[in-house]
Amino acid sequence: MINEKHNPYHGIGVIIFFSIAINLGLYFLFRFTIGDSPVMHGYTEEEKFWIAVAFSGIIGFFYYGIVFLACNVFSHLITSVKRIVNFVQDWTLSFSVACDCYALDVQENGLLFPIYFVLFLYHAGWAVLGIVKVLPFIMA
Repeated sequence: MINEKHNPYHGIGVIIFFSIAINLGLYFLFRFTIGDSPVMHGYTEEEKFWIAVAFSGIIGFFYYGIVFLACNVFSHLITSVKRIVNFVQDWTLSFSVACDCYALDVQENGLLFPIYFVLFLYHAGWAVLGIVKVLPFIMA
């Protein structure tokens, strides 16, 4: 039976909004700060762009790490792993039974871990891309 009193997606929209906004906001903050700084006088506009991306990505990644801990994402990971294990066990009976049980589990518990994981990949990708682009001209 589906528990209609508990919405597993409660607050996820706010988390998605702030997860994306934190990187963009920090990028613009660093970009305008770096652009006017006399310390960055010898750097090109492209280098300033990638430095701002790297800084905002690293801080955004740490922010999302805190969100990961605060939202208890590891319990959602355990739910997702149990869901997959149950699907494989039910598949031995019948594929249609496995699909029905999987769909019922998704209705009851939601798909929170994949949403959090996509946001994790977004933050990690932003940080890694910035770092990879910045390293060549920092090391030079």
